[in-house]
Amino acid sequence: MIEPPVFTDAQAVPTRGVLERPRAPGRTMRYCELAGFLFAVACSPELVQPSEWLPLVFNEKTVFDIIYIIRMS
Repeated sequence: MIEPPVFTDAQAVPTRGVLERPRAPGRTMRYCELAGFLFAVACSPELVQPSEWLPLVFNEKTVFDIIYIIRMS
């Protein structure tokens, strides 16, 4: 079995920064919510494309909206 890469605390810091910055949309998932959500996505019996789940994280309509939000921060 292939071992998945470990997500370190050093990697979590920038992720939390993006999710918790003041410019984030009003209903952006917080870090703990995202962790649970991604666990559920990973457990899906079918592959879920990032274009399907990423807008749910930021409560946005499209991935392009999310890219704009991240670039503006």
